[in-house]
Amino acid sequence: MTRIQEPRDLPHELRRCFELVIFDWDGTAVPDRSTPTPELERALTALLRRGAWIAPVTGTNVDNLERQSLLHIPAEARSQKLVVSTNRGSEVWAYDPSGARRSVYRRVATEIEERQLSKAAESLALRLRERGVETTIIYDRMNRRKIDLIPLPEWSAPPKSQIGALIAATRSRVRAGGFAEIGDVISLAEELSVAAGLEEPRITSDGKYVEIGLTDKGDSVTWLLQNVARTNGIDRGEIVIAGDEFGDVGGFCGSDAKMLIPAAKDAVFISVGPEPAGVPNGVISVGGGPEAFVEYLDWQLALRMT
Repeated sequence: MTRIQEPRDLPHELRRCFELVIFDWDGTAVPDRSTPTPELERALTALLRRGAWIAPVTGTNVDNLERQSLLHIPAEARSQKLVVSTNRGSEVWAYDPSGARRSVYRRVATEIEERQLSKAAESLALRLRERGVETTIIYDRMNRRKIDLIPLPEWSAPPKSQIGALIAATRSRVRAGGFAEIGDVISLAEELSVAAGLEEPRITSDGKYVEIGLTDKGDSVTWLLQNVARTNGIDRGEIVIAGDEFGDVGGFCGSDAKMLIPAAKDAVFISVGPEPAGVPNGVISVGGGPEAFVEYLDWQLALRMT
């Protein structure tokens, strides 16, 4: 550990043991999807063996998390209290005694919803094209469509470390089309989604993509509160929720802000991200990225062992 040398280095709200640890994946638990994560795996394994519930929440699919990290956790630990919410709240996974993955929840779009998602994405792409902003649409994602606002080779797979430069490049593109901010494109996406017939569209963005979907990380937290916390007698105050993008990012809220749902108001929220515009009320800014997140997991382990 390098940043957190003593428990007193932590804000007082974090100097206690939490029974359920919910956390974003990209930028919070891992710096990217290719970096090996032995320290994360060690910390998660130890916490699982000590009885903590561990719940990664991510917009990507479960295969990516398993390939990078989760399958490196021993099967006996993985099968205890590891619950993984993927595809922006559309799926939840757990593990059987052999360590094999099993589905415990799945939100499946109807044919009508699939058509509505496509219509909304295509309407947004058309409106942007009319303003000179060329985009591409990614259709093959569960319960959502992704509109790439900057489909250029140099921005094909930007790492989290380049988020500032990405936002600046995307902002320049949308401003050339007459939008004041990326957030205005998100607002237009919501308007067009409702016009396409979607009753409760979930619009998110990471600065590169605008995603129009049926679920988001708020649905992940809702499911975990109802099916893990409530059924296991875990009080809201015994839950910590970690992310790296709670604050404003280029004129719109970061994707982790979706986890700030009213039902979780008594949980403790922390951000390990840079958060250049600050964090919303109720979120503790720790900074330090994935390294600091692992350090915090180590302090959780130390608290469970005392």
